[in-house]
Amino acid sequence: MKHRLIYACVALTAVVAAPIALPTAVYAKKKAPVLTGKEAEIARGKALEAKATAQLTKAQTQLARANRSIENSIAVQKSASEAGEAAAASFRQTATTPPPLNNAAEARLWTKQVNDAYDRWAAAEKRNAEGGKDLGRATKDQKAAEADIASANASLEGARKIVAAAQLLP
Repeated sequence: MKHRLIYACVALTAVVAAPIALPTAVYAKKKAPVLTGKEAEIARGKALEAKATAQLTKAQTQLARANRSIENSIAVQKSASEAGEAAAASFRQTATTPPPLNNAAEARLWTKQVNDAYDRWAAAEKRNAEGGKDLGRATKDQKAAEADIASANASLEGARKIVAAAQLLP
């Protein structure tokens, strides 16, 4: 019984409030101003210019990110290459000049030193290869960003031409 009373009150409120709310909603919408041909072309050109400027900013950000990635990849490759050369030299020296081995413990220690030098060499080569892959991806991203910048610049120039041409209209 209580629920029926609540539903009746809600329905009554909706019936009473609808005529008041409807005109308010209709008048709350602002109508877009009617533009002449010249004004419409200028507005269209300005909108295209804003869109092209946003694309250009995004592309420039992507290019800066790609350039940083390239620099980081080159640094990783360089440090990995230097570490690899040092590890290779250490491996060669350790492997080719064994100390006098008088017992199994000394042999095990020497073998561990050779294995450690090998592990450092292999890790440096792996980091160098990963740096090369990262460099390839960053270079690809850089080229894509440069193409996006060229496209955005062309769009921006086209939008500016539209605005200039519209301003010459009578």
